[in-house]
Amino acid sequence: MKKVIGKIANRIYALLQKKMKMAEVQKKKKMLASLYPGKNTDELYKEYYVTKIEKVLTVSIIGIVFTLFVLIEQKMNPLIDSQGRIERTDYGEADYSTDLIAQIEDEEISLNVNVIGRKYSESEVNDMYDEACSKLEQIILGNNESLLHVTDNLNLVHEISGYPFLLRWESSNYEYVHDDGEIATQINNSAGESMSLLCIISYEELEYEKEFNIVLYPKEKTKQDIARDEIIASIQEKQEETINEKYLQLPTSIGNKKINWRMSYQSTATIVAILFVVLVLGIWWGVDNDLAKKVKRRDQLLRLEYSEFVSKLQLLISSGMTLRGALERMEADYKHSLSEGEKEKYVYEELSICLKRLRDGASEIDVYTMFGNRSGQMAYKKLMTLLVQNLRKGTRGLVDALNYEVKIAFEERKQLAKRLGDEAQTKLLFPMVMMLGVVMVIIIVPAYFSFGF
Repeated sequence: MKKVIGKIANRIYALLQKKMKMAEVQKKKKMLASLYPGKNTDELYKEYYVTKIEKVLTVSIIGIVFTLFVLIEQKMNPLIDSQGRIERTDYGEADYSTDLIAQIEDEEISLNVNVIGRKYSESEVNDMYDEACSKLEQIILGNNESLLHVTDNLNLVHEISGYPFLLRWESSNYEYVHDDGEIATQINNSAGESMSLLCIISYEELEYEKEFNIVLYPKEKTKQDIARDEIIASIQEKQEETINEKYLQLPTSIGNKKINWRMSYQSTATIVAILFVVLVLGIWWGVDNDLAKKVKRRDQLLRLEYSEFVSKLQLLISSGMTLRGALERMEADYKHSLSEGEKEKYVYEELSICLKRLRDGASEIDVYTMFGNRSGQMAYKKLMTLLVQNLRKGTRGLVDALNYEVKIAFEERKQLAKRLGDEAQTKLLFPMVMMLGVVMVIIIVPAYFSFGF
C-alpha cells in the first residue's frame, strides 16, 4: 500500500511541477538547502513535496474509507425494522432522538423523532417520579418573547441544573399544548387563547406547585409544517399507546396519504467527511509550517554557535596558524567530535562545504564570501568580510580585529540567551495558569460542599 501511494504521489508531483510558482519553489529550496547543507536541492525539494503529498493521500484514503464505512454501517443496521418500528431503550435507560425522513407520495419531510425509553408499569413507578420539567419562566420561553405572547413551542425541561428537583408539567388544555411544550393545534383566534401550565416540583416526599399563565397566538405555517405537526402528533399518540412495548410503531399514513420511512444518513457521513477535509488541509499547511520552524531553529543555532566559532578561530590564528590552516584544523576537530558521538552543528557543516570547494580549486575570497551568504546571518557575513579584507590587505591587524569580534560575539550570545529564557517563561505561562485553575478547583469545590450548599 505504501509503495502504491508513493507511486501516485510521484505522478502527482510530476503533474504539479509544471504549475508551481518559481518564486515559491526557490524559497522552499533555499530553506531546505540551509537545513541540509551539501545535498542536492532539487532532490531535497522533490522528496519534501512527495512526502507532503503522501501524507495528504494517506489521510484522504482513510477519510474516504471511514466515511463509506459509516454509510454502510447505517445501511446495514437501520433503526427502523421491516414493520416500520423503532426499538426503544430498556427500562431506566435514557431516551434518544434520531433523524428520519417521512415520504408522503412524492414529498419528503425531514424531522427529528425523540424515541422515549421503555417505562415501568404503574406498579413499578409508585416510588419513582414521573417526567421532569422546568421551573423558571426564562427557561420555558424557548424562542418566544413572553409567556403572554406564545407562538412557538415551549421549552418544558425535565430538571433544573444545580438543583435536586424533579419537575413534571400538566397542561390545562392538551388540545393546544402537550405536556412536553409542543403546540399541538394551530391557533386561529387572532386575539389569542389563554391557558395555564402547572409545574409539579418534587423532591423526596415534598411537592410544590407553580402555575404559569400563557396566551397562545397563531403562527403562520407552511404545508410542510402542518404535515410535520400531524406526523409528530401521531407519533406522540403511538408513544402513549405503546409505552410498555419494546418497539415504537411509526405512523404508516397521514389522512389518505401513505408514509414511507427511512433513515437520514447524510448528517453523520457529512460531518465525518468535513472533519477529514479539515485534517487534510491541516496536514498540508502543517508540513510547510514545520519546515519554517526548522529553518528558524537552524538560524537560532547558528547565532548560538557563532561565539564558539569565532573564539576558536581567534585562538588558532593567535597561535601562529594561517587562516586556511586554522579553518581546516577546526573542520578536523569537528569531524573527530562527530566520530565520538557529538551532534552535528550547522556552522561546521557549512564550513566543510566551503573547504571542499577550496580544495577543488576555488579562490579563498570566493569561498569565504559564499560561506557568509550560505549562513544567512549578519554576524557570519561580517566575519567573512573581515577575513576577505585581510586576504587582500595582508594579515596585519587580523588578531586584534578577531579579539574585538570575540567580545562582541559573547555579548550577543548573552543577550540571545536572555531573550530565549524570556520566551520560555512566556510559553510556560499558560500551563501554569491551567495548573493554578486545577488547584483552585481542588480547594474550592470540597470547601463549597462542606458548607452544605
